[in-house]
Amino acid sequence: NIAHKIANDLRKAGLKVELGLAVLKPQKVFPLLEKKQIDFIIFIGEEELSNQQVQVKNVKTRDAKNFAINDIQSIVNFI
Repeated sequence: NIAHKIANDLRKAGLKVELGLAVLKPQKVFPLLEKKQIDFIIFIGEEELSNQQVQVKNVKTRDAKNFAINDIQSIVNFI
């Protein structure tokens, strides 16, 4: 599973990672993330998978950037 691989790679890079595989609407996700004080979320949807990318989004600013699925170092640098 791609999500598990990315989560494990980010943990190896020293980041604290919480994995959630549920499909939720953004209006439900962001309040939950803010309550848990989670700063970033990584989206891996059908469009991202077809492009071999993930979208990393800052929870507070909502700024987002796409990265290649295997470009863990760039994801870490963005976070």
